[in-house]
Amino acid sequence: MKLISLRLPEKLERKLEKYAQKLDRPKSYLMRKALEMYLENLSKVPEDILKLAVSPIEKRSSAVKHKNIQKKTGFTSQKGLRKELNG
Repeated sequence: MKLISLRLPEKLERKLEKYAQKLDRPKSYLMRKALEMYLENLSKVPEDILKLAVSPIEKRSSAVKHKNIQKKTGFTSQKGLRKELNG
């Protein structure tokens, strides 16, 4: 396994510490699981939407309309998209 260094805002680190203690797991375990879940959810987002979502705002040529995202993804509501992403 590779070692990766990560800087966290204090508030996020406190939450991580709280759950690590509550679940009796190392913080590294929780961070690894959270990253696995996040990346799995990203794999379900269409590539063109994903690229737009992570691109710097200054590089975006125009805003994406909500109905255009709905057409591309086939989701008609945020609830449906959340349900799909959360499995």
